[in-house]
Amino acid sequence: SKTNVDGVEHLLVKPVVETGTTNFFIATDKHTYQVIVNSSDWYNPMVKWVYGEEAIQENLLNKAKEERVVTGTVNAANLTEMDFDYEISGKGNKPVMVFSDGEKTYLKFDKMNKKQVPIFVRSKNRKEMSLVNYTIKDKYMIIEKTFEIAQIRESDSDIITIKHKD
Repeated sequence: SKTNVDGVEHLLVKPVVETGTTNFFIATDKHTYQVIVNSSDWYNPMVKWVYGEEAIQENLLNKAKEERVVTGTVNAANLTEMDFDYEISGKGNKPVMVFSDGEKTYLKFDKMNKKQVPIFVRSKNRKEMSLVNYTIKDKYMIIEKTFEIAQIRESDSDIITIKHKD
């Protein structure tokens, strides 16, 4: 049988006899696999295929996609769709501007930190804050989501809080 876990297809195989050997084919949109399986009292709970060349090509494509993100200028036609309703408080290297396009949130700095700092966000209708990934492009931190509250924690004493005004 098969199942989908977090967007990844999983194929589940269970033997019907205690000892035996069989084979089966797995056809995907990229590859076809021929698998020979033996049942016994020992099992391997997971098999994974890794493709070095394909992974390198995928990383290059993702990097090229990221580099296409333009943060230095904003198209005036899209300016009305931007959300600039954020308050910034706290101690540390504060962003000079925060805005969202409805999908991502952009934090612009006069001077970027050399070191990576953790950013915690709380999304709308959530109680807990969670650590998020972000990318740095030019003088911007680009968070891949919108939020109600965010905290940039440079140290125990330098915490910048960014709140979306309702």
